Amino acid sequence: MPVNKSSSGLQNSYFSPKFTYFSQFYIYIGLNMKHLKWQHKLFLIALVISIVPVLLISSNMIEITEETLTNNVNEELSNAANNLSDDINDYLIKAYEKIAIIENSIEDDNLGSNEKISLLVSGMRDINEVLTASLVFQNPDDTYSQALKIEKETGEPISQTAKDSLDSYMISCYPGLANLEKDGRKFGNARYLNEPDKWVTYTYRTVSLEGAPKGYLIAVLDLSQLSDRIRNDSFLASGNIYIVDPDTNYILNRPAVTGSENTILSDAVEMLTTSSRASGVTNFKRNNETIVASFAFPQNIDWAVITEMNRDEAYKPVSRMKQVMLMWIAGGLILAGLGVVLFTKMIGRPIHILANKADEISKGNFDITIDYKPKDSLGVLGNSLLSMSKSLKESFLKIENQNRQLEEYNRTLEDKVKERTQELKQTNDDLQKAYLQVLELNKEKNEFLGIAAHDLKNPLAAIKGFGKIIFEEHEMDREEIEEYADNIVSSSERMFSIITSLLDINRIEEGKVAVKFDEVWLTKAIREIVFMNMENAQKKDINVAFESIDENMTIMNDREIISQIVDNLVSNAVKFSPHGKNVYVTIKQSEESATVSVKDEGPGFSDKDKEKLFNKFARLSARPTGGENSTGLGLSIVKKLAEMIGADIKVESEKDNGAEFIVTLPL
Repeated sequence: MPVNKSSSGLQNSYFSPKFTYFSQFYIYIGLNMKHLKWQHKLFLIALVISIVPVLLISSNMIEITEETLTNNVNEELSNAANNLSDDINDYLIKAYEKIAIIENSIEDDNLGSNEKISLLVSGMRDINEVLTASLVFQNPDDTYSQALKIEKETGEPISQTAKDSLDSYMISCYPGLANLEKDGRKFGNARYLNEPDKWVTYTYRTVSLEGAPKGYLIAVLDLSQLSDRIRNDSFLASGNIYIVDPDTNYILNRPAVTGSENTILSDAVEMLTTSSRASGVTNFKRNNETIVASFAFPQNIDWAVITEMNRDEAYKPVSRMKQVMLMWIAGGLILAGLGVVLFTKMIGRPIHILANKADEISKGNFDITIDYKPKDSLGVLGNSLLSMSKSLKESFLKIENQNRQLEEYNRTLEDKVKERTQELKQTNDDLQKAYLQVLELNKEKNEFLGIAAHDLKNPLAAIKGFGKIIFEEHEMDREEIEEYADNIVSSSERMFSIITSLLDINRIEEGKVAVKFDEVWLTKAIREIVFMNMENAQKKDINVAFESIDENMTIMNDREIISQIVDNLVSNAVKFSPHGKNVYVTIKQSEESATVSVKDEGPGFSDKDKEKLFNKFARLSARPTGGENSTGLGLSIVKKLAEMIGADIKVESEKDNGAEFIVTLPL
């Protein structure tokens, strides 16, 4: 469930509702005294006199105590969580800054290779937080090669099993480096290693060395000091502390609790996965117990620090005060009862007579007579009852009329409430739909930026590199210059292709592509597309076969859009086909439609691929066989263009048995 970020944890309103309830009860009794016997009235008066002062004094004392306890407990929870979170940040940043100093030093061009290695090894060994480290370089195929491994030299012997475990953990970190760098994160996920019995995480620094590929300086950090920090925290004397990550894994330690109801855990994980960070204090139920908890988030790693304690334990002083107050209330009730019994025996009979008359009045008999003659207080009360019976008779008539008016007003009010409720529900539904649309658009925006940054980076790096070589190398011959210039042109064409695809899908979705229907010589148009792709096919020794049953076949449609659709399909077939294979382009005609088929002998598509085949930015299992670029937009563009001209497109494919795209065009 979502956490209320403004929750104050322990609530200091235990007695205020109780006191309000008693106040309303006494007011109700006071307004309806005419319906009660005098003994009951006397008992209620004695009850008010004996209990209300005790209740007021006790409730005020308890509220003050409860408010003080609330503030103290909330502050203790928040301080414990925030202090531990700050200590985690300090520990990690301290190690990260030390590694950054070493990384900056080894990038110094004034140092030789041996000096850099010596500086790197000695520097990493001097960092207490580092267990082991390595210098790795990223290969063109996105694998990693370890250039240097640094083992920690400590006074304690480390078993070979522990070393192997650290090495395995280090190697498992390599695939996540690109994602950490992309997300701007400095630290990876924590993990417990049985050997050497430690909690560890890793951090990295990118390394740029002249003449070397992109490198990473990776260090495995020892989190044992943080485990000791938690075990020695003074808060554990009254509560519990634990840390979780976005996958609901307990980090460094596990809480000594049973049962699966842990709402604060799900709240913290939800904020971790949604990149939301808001510390707070809240209540939740676990195993029929009320738990007060606080959470905080370290800035540099996706962890949530949670502190909690049992609400009943925190409220023990208040519970004791409640017990004492109940004892005083019970004593007041006993005294009030004894006083009523004694007073009733003294003046019971005349009061009983007047009470019966009052009872008759309360039942609606307003024509009563009273034979009590003395002029004392009871006589005055009798005369008052006679006067009251007459006025009540008139008042009840007015009340009945007011009740009828009130009932009519209530019916009108219910209709208005239903109408407003329906309007609010509709507004809420509209807001929910708009929110989901914003989430989808934000997701597409992130995918767009990620692909643009990733796919344009390599061509730009190639252009920069080859241009720099041409600029700096003054003794290059003409042939070498032409070779580098050709590479620059190829990289530029690759960038142009990527940007063109991104702009095409944007223009299509914004409705900026106009459809112009005209007579199209279909065979001629498709033959031109096949010819345009021949050069790329010949580079990979791929044969592109074209067949049409009618050279003069014509349809009414948009020639440019048809050409763009077929060009995407043919270029994809060449791009994903292995060397020496065949691509078949066939045109057939029926009474109502013309069919263009593009069939290849490539890797085909799995069932999972087919589900997302025409989605934007789709990443399928097949990869280009000649190092060509793929943005994941081509088939999405084909699908949208086909819908614009009323064409139907489908694919027939089996894994490892090629694929055939069939475009059906209405005549």
